Amino acid sequence: MTTNNTGASKRTAATKSTRAKSTGTKSTAPAKAGAPASTGSPEASAHAAVAASKSAGDEITKALKDAAHAAIGFGVIGWNKAQVRRRELMKDLNIQRHQVETQLDGAKEQLATAIRHLDSRIEPVRHDIEAQLDKFSERLPEQVKEIVASARKVARDTEHQVRQAVGAL
Repeated sequence: MTTNNTGASKRTAATKSTRAKSTGTKSTAPAKAGAPASTGSPEASAHAAVAASKSAGDEITKALKDAAHAAIGFGVIGWNKAQVRRRELMKDLNIQRHQVETQLDGAKEQLATAIRHLDSRIEPVRHDIEAQLDKFSERLPEQVKEIVASARKVARDTEHQVRQAVGAL
């Protein structure tokens, strides 16, 4: 708890000032608070230096905190922008994927139609070739007949798989 002794300290300072004038010496009264100690004692200079360094340290700490907060803020903003851009890219890619799938479905349908059309034209020729192969395989030895029959079956199965893959069935 502090007491208000301003009247007493003014009287003491005035007395010291009067003595200094009469004796020709300087007053050793303490400097006002907040005023720099120009010719004070080494303790006062040290105290002033400590106070100044503490103030500078506090300012540096505050500046570093502000810089850290700004860096974190920019990081958060950057992260948010990246997320928004990622969502936009995913949307664009989905649209493009849908377009490509639609085009592929159209191309697949065109290919299936072309295969069906070609089949209708080739079927009579295929039927004749199959009849000729049947006649020819009758003259072959038994072991060779089995190999030819197996090869013809593999060819039919492969053709069926290809037609199924392109939707021509």
